[in-house]
Amino acid sequence: MSAAGDLPFDHVVVSEGDERRVLSPSEFFALPLAARIGYVIEERAAFYTGAVQVDSRAVLLEIRRSRARA
Repeated sequence: MSAAGDLPFDHVVVSEGDERRVLSPSEFFALPLAARIGYVIEERAAFYTGAVQVDSRAVLLEIRRSRARA
């Protein structure tokens, strides 16, 4: 994935039961693809820029666009 500045988020909060983990974009993309998809589909991943939550659909669209440009 490209530099974090190219992404519409600067961190991801993933929920695992009662626990929440804060991941950088690189940490999130280092997870296995199946885990990332599971977090998103099951709505257990929340994407943020600073303190503002970013719509996950917008994040996924931008990830697809940046991969197409790569």
